[in-house]
Amino acid sequence: MYPTRIRLATGAHNDLLLCERYFQLEHLLQGSEGEEHSSIFTFGHAWGEGIVEYIETGSLDAAVYKAWLSYFPHLEDERRVEEHVFQGLKAAKSTLDRLRSEWELAEFNGKPARELGFHIDINERFYFQSAIDGVLRHKKDGHLTVLENKHTFNYIEDITPMYKNSSQGLAYSVVVDEIAGKPQLNYPLHYLVGQWKMSEITRPIIHLFPWKKSLLDRLNWFLTLGMDVQRLQTMLDMNLFPMRGQNCLQYNRPCKYFGFCQSRINDVPKDDAYVEKHKNAHVREVEGSIAFRFKLDDIIANHLRLIREGV
Repeated sequence: MYPTRIRLATGAHNDLLLCERYFQLEHLLQGSEGEEHSSIFTFGHAWGEGIVEYIETGSLDAAVYKAWLSYFPHLEDERRVEEHVFQGLKAAKSTLDRLRSEWELAEFNGKPARELGFHIDINERFYFQSAIDGVLRHKKDGHLTVLENKHTFNYIEDITPMYKNSSQGLAYSVVVDEIAGKPQLNYPLHYLVGQWKMSEITRPIIHLFPWKKSLLDRLNWFLTLGMDVQRLQTMLDMNLFPMRGQNCLQYNRPCKYFGFCQSRINDVPKDDAYVEKHKNAHVREVEGSIAFRFKLDDIIANHLRLIREGV
């Protein structure tokens, strides 16, 4: 029952923390492949590619063209968001120019450090995969930072709580270490966020949030990932995935499984053959970009060693 190898990524991990039954329906049962492309996913992919292209080239035309090429598959909903990507890149130009005055795209193995995939073996059954938008190098002192490109259509004034304590950048720390050739005990994260408010949809607000993360922040995240997987293994063993009713409504929309998630009559677990056959384009793209492979036990041991040494 269930695949012998189970993939986690940022989205799947967040789904698990949101509602275990949602995670089961979305990622472990036949009929939903999880992480499928949507108009918002496509939007974010194009937005991120355009931002990194501008940082690398300094050309707005190149950034817009790269975003246009990356806007695939071409999926739209009633908001028709495609044109907002290009408006956002134009609005971001001055912010990106300031960022480029201090930072440049780092290199790894002679290539720009963008869309770098990594793989972490958590244990024999679970693994974590993701890809970094970009790694930047400071032009004067050479230290590194992670660039994470985000977008939101949220109308609230202060969006920092949406990103400041996000764990996504913490997972990237081991990749930064590899590029630097040594552990980065403290390293900054740069979250570049385009915010489109529906009342002023053609005039997006561009935010650049620089936050620092410590060695302890990183260790705690990797330990937490291991704890979450232990809990997930218990649910697999019992075939019990709780419903979290407080999360049936998100962003003023009901969960797509609301109304029938309590029924188990049609539950058919995925197996290895099913997973391989139904991998979507995004998963295959990340797998094809894997440049780094790690074991979670080694990561934790290295972090504990550095903390004991008081580095």
